[in-house]
Amino acid sequence: MYINPEPEHIARDQPLARNVLCYMKELIQAQKNYQNFPVDTQPRMEDKGENRLAEMPSIIVEIGFHTNAGDAAALRDPVFRTAAMKGVEKGLRLTRQGETVCRPFEIAAIPPAQGTHGSSTRVSIDYRGFPQFPVIAKVEFVECPGGATCNGGQVTIPSPTESPLSYSVRCFSPTDTSVTLTGTMRTTLTDADDVRTEPVEHRLVCTPA
Repeated sequence: MYINPEPEHIARDQPLARNVLCYMKELIQAQKNYQNFPVDTQPRMEDKGENRLAEMPSIIVEIGFHTNAGDAAALRDPVFRTAAMKGVEKGLRLTRQGETVCRPFEIAAIPPAQGTHGSSTRVSIDYRGFPQFPVIAKVEFVECPGGATCNGGQVTIPSPTESPLSYSVRCFSPTDTSVTLTGTMRTTLTDADDVRTEPVEHRLVCTPA
């Protein structure tokens, strides 16, 4: 990635360059075979005419080099090329929208969810970043309390939604409804570009009606 070294160009072009590089890394490393693919996120400064003469924010993007065996193999893979170009598009789009700080998609927090036995209870997910929708929430039970039945699954959140996201889960329906039961769940989010968050554990508390 190249930008012009003149101060006025740095101020204009560097936010775009950093966004594009950061989101290229996010999208490329989201792919199964490229999780450890090296992406240099530091733009380089060189006096190239394409940038020096531009009258708008401008960058030169280098995806890889045919002289490097790893790059050459990746460049022949349509999965890699698509992910790289989606990263470029995401960086351009968000910079144009005024987002000058890259924020990869991640779960910030999932507060404990609480409801009464047998009720439909909302799980709220605070997230950071700019996922492409639909987003799929994969839900697993890490710890199921005695006397309860626990079932995980997947929930699709179809439309763009600002943080927090949410989904419904049914509270435990134990034989003895006079006791409070607490279980531990694990949620992972995956967006339409295959960007997957780290899983986050959180609690489900079900109380007597």
